[in-house]
Amino acid sequence: MNFVFVSVGIGSRAAGGDVIAIEVARRLARAGHGLSVLTSEEGREIWQASGVAAEYWVFDRQRWRVPSTGSGRGAGELVGGSLALTRRLLKATAFALGRRADASVVIAASDMLQDVVAGAALRGRGSRRLAIFHMVNPSPFRGYAHAFDGAAPPALDLRAGLNFLQQRLALLWLRRCYDIVITQTPANRRFLEAHLKPSQVLPRDLPYGVDFGEDAGSELEEEPAFDACWLGRYHPQKGLDDLLRVWQLVVRERPWARLALIGDVAEAMAPRIEAMGLAENVACLGYLSGAAKLRALRQSRLFLFPSRFEGKPVAMAEALACGLPVVAYDLPVYEGAFAGGLVRCAIGDVAEMAGQVLRLLDDGEALRALSRAAREAVAGQTWEASAQLVLEAATAAMGSAPTKSGEAVAA
Repeated sequence: MNFVFVSVGIGSRAAGGDVIAIEVARRLARAGHGLSVLTSEEGREIWQASGVAAEYWVFDRQRWRVPSTGSGRGAGELVGGSLALTRRLLKATAFALGRRADASVVIAASDMLQDVVAGAALRGRGSRRLAIFHMVNPSPFRGYAHAFDGAAPPALDLRAGLNFLQQRLALLWLRRCYDIVITQTPANRRFLEAHLKPSQVLPRDLPYGVDFGEDAGSELEEEPAFDACWLGRYHPQKGLDDLLRVWQLVVRERPWARLALIGDVAEAMAPRIEAMGLAENVACLGYLSGAAKLRALRQSRLFLFPSRFEGKPVAMAEALACGLPVVAYDLPVYEGAFAGGLVRCAIGDVAEMAGQVLRLLDDGEALRALSRAAREAVAGQTWEASAQLVLEAATAAMGSAPTKSGEAVAA
């Protein structure tokens, strides 16, 4: 088959949804399928650096630049980001309308309006359209920080409101223009079934993709450098304020306890880390990928993940694959996932989360048992399995016979 991936909304870093599309595409190309990618100049750099062998259709040479306040929450960044995405939507759609896709399947890499509309505009004889749907955006009156926290009073969240609106518009395009929509959780499927035609929603969940090679199943390092770690991006949904409050409680009992933050968060987090007296207890390791990210994860005893809103977090699956027990808030989207290795806490209860962290750090036997359960929880959840499901969905959309062995995704 020939595939065109539409990755228009990608920013200067690959987010979790971008990673899924990239890893699936890489394996489809490796299996011998034709591959093209419609993206920006930065998107091309990210996809190529990830090893995706494809023909790149670059619709925009201008790099992603929006005003930044350093906190990730300022009005300037919100407005600037919205304008940048609108510009990309218009430029990518105009580019797509002028280009004919010689492809069996066009795949919108996400449910972002930019990807969905550009994917719909890119036409070719007999081409089918698929989309990968990552998460249901929260109500603008609950926002990312309180989407699942029923005890919190309603409060208008402009960022959530803009994303809520663009997703509702994207759903209209998905319903009208796409053959199959693939998603990752039962909760997402129920949402899509309520907004799309039943035949459009693939009834199987897209597997988590974890692939750490030979080291994935080995035991944790005997003397990790950190007691816990966190991995992600700076965003209100990630619960970073709670993360520092939890660690402050842990340090009161274990003054030597150390936490590693993996991601571009140092600029925003450093002042608060200093103000809370945690400068000696929290290390910002910066953005890491590939083997460097793996090494950083495996230098910790457990994974602390106080997100207040998630879709299906790749970061959590990566930690579990490394044998790290995960202490997280009990979000509804984790339904049916992580049969072991996950310790769930009440949303917003930093005292309970700190208590669970201390319990595991003090009980080596419990920590080792959860470490084994963590690896078992993601057994079989590989990028090859993710790519195979996308290939099967594409085959179904084309109305062809079941996938032949020669078309299977390469391991």
